[in-house]
Amino acid sequence: MLGPLPVLILCLALQPPAERTNPPATASITGKVSFAGDAEKHKPAPIPDFPEDTDCYAFCREQHRREPILREHVALNAQTNPLTIRNVLVHLEAPPSETPPPAEAVVVEMQRCVFRPHVLGVRAGQTLRFVNADDDGMNVHFYSAVNEEANHVLPRRGQQLEFQLKPEPPFLVRSDVHPWTSVWVAVFDHPFFAVTGSDGTFKIADVPPGKYVLEAWHEKFGVLQTSVEVAASERKTVDLAFAPGSFPVAPDKAGRPDSVQRPSATATITGRAIFEGDPNKYQQMIINPAKDHFCVQVGGPIPTEDVILNPWLTPVTIQNVLVYVNEGLGDQAFEPPPAQAFLNFVGCRFVPHAMAMMQGQTLTVTNNDNTHHDVHFLPKLNREFNFSQPKVGMSHSVTPVAEAPFKVKCDVHPWESAWITVFSHPFFGITGNTGSFQIANLPPGKYVLEAWHEKFGVLQASVEVAAGDTKTVDFIFRPR
Repeated sequence: MLGPLPVLILCLALQPPAERTNPPATASITGKVSFAGDAEKHKPAPIPDFPEDTDCYAFCREQHRREPILREHVALNAQTNPLTIRNVLVHLEAPPSETPPPAEAVVVEMQRCVFRPHVLGVRAGQTLRFVNADDDGMNVHFYSAVNEEANHVLPRRGQQLEFQLKPEPPFLVRSDVHPWTSVWVAVFDHPFFAVTGSDGTFKIADVPPGKYVLEAWHEKFGVLQTSVEVAASERKTVDLAFAPGSFPVAPDKAGRPDSVQRPSATATITGRAIFEGDPNKYQQMIINPAKDHFCVQVGGPIPTEDVILNPWLTPVTIQNVLVYVNEGLGDQAFEPPPAQAFLNFVGCRFVPHAMAMMQGQTLTVTNNDNTHHDVHFLPKLNREFNFSQPKVGMSHSVTPVAEAPFKVKCDVHPWESAWITVFSHPFFGITGNTGSFQIANLPPGKYVLEAWHEKFGVLQASVEVAAGDTKTVDFIFRPR
């Protein structure tokens, strides 16, 4: 029985080795993104000086006494020739990758009252980490259409938040505490993306051989596309140029634009809610919550919120003004975003004080305070209810139908109130502590806008927008 074994072993040893198939060598795409326009129109502009008579921005004021914070929506690299653009997101239109996302996190820090970096790409499932690197509070507010809208506070240095996100085109992240700074986050299901830096260049490595569409996205100038084909081991150079106001099309042999700068198919409306009058008549009154020990310890003296002006700005602007499209959308139907809307008890106040959402969206109201609150809805179309939330962490969810602004109050703490508006469309915005608003992704057309304030009433304005437009509409409230 032992005799055949050597023969068997010998036969196995003589079998030819299995043929190995090596994956094809990959390529890389490098290039620069230049600016072919009037650079004088896009000089870096500083934000307004921080007021000396308030403690709200004491940390930021001290950090930037000699070096002002510059607005970030256009950052040209003046030292390059030709003039190039920073913060352009360049990526391939590619199928999902089978390679897992990197284990290391992509990190965003609040440094000296500014988010760093301003534009980033991250893989789906990769950790995106926000870090407070300042001796001051901040918050992280997602304005996402695909991922869940989030708004979390990081009050102390070193505190962190981590997210794993689903694929999504660039969306905005703000710190409402620092309204001058923001981050644009794009989430990809492949690794073929890059962001231009201080020399305006980019590099996309390890690209499999093939034909692709290369896209460059900029928050102000829109989108550029070009076709590109790479062979194994090829080092391809592709330069792109944004020319604001000019949209050339050069078809390739297949009839597809070889290099196209596409204006957005939609428009954006921005503006301010301006106050003309005597600000002294509308100073916030102070409420003393003496009967609630928690509110005294956490909230302290609480200012009224029915009128909040920004008196340090010129002109003076107004917070909590709801601006929305009132006429012009016709019978168009719009799907609500999958993300929930949130209303919170924080420091014995409703946060936010004025909010808007879409019909079909879920609203969750949560008690974040270690005291008893209740949520009393006072609508005309939706059902009136009053939920008790005696413990921290308790929440209730509702899905309201479309309705004009209605009040929500807390009967336990009568100074607490909020206003909720429910729309059948997504074209609305609310002014914050700069008094400004933005309505994005608006189809071209003629519209009537309304600006609503709980104390000052309603203003209207007509506006017409074309594809790719960014129009400015200011509303001036003149209370008598």
